[in-house]
Amino acid sequence: DEVEKLLLQAVKEAAKKNNNIVIKDFEPIARFSNFRQSSLDFALVYRISSYTNQAQASSDIREDVLKLFRKHKIEMPYPITTVKLQK
Repeated sequence: DEVEKLLLQAVKEAAKKNNNIVIKDFEPIARFSNFRQSSLDFALVYRISSYTNQAQASSDIREDVLKLFRKHKIEMPYPITTVKLQK
């Protein structure tokens, strides 16, 4: 699946650029995890060097995911609510 490939690519790119925060020797895992009302959920598993680096690693990976999704024209679904008013 294209989304899973891009998620894995984002982890690998983060591992290359962030001074060993994301462990390069651990093969990341991306899986389709759930159907939601307005989305398809994916889980991404990767290993970091220290718990104190978790926020930075997550941020770096999310930024890379967003860039890759935009580049490959993968849109994020957002819920839409319709409100009908009666007179």
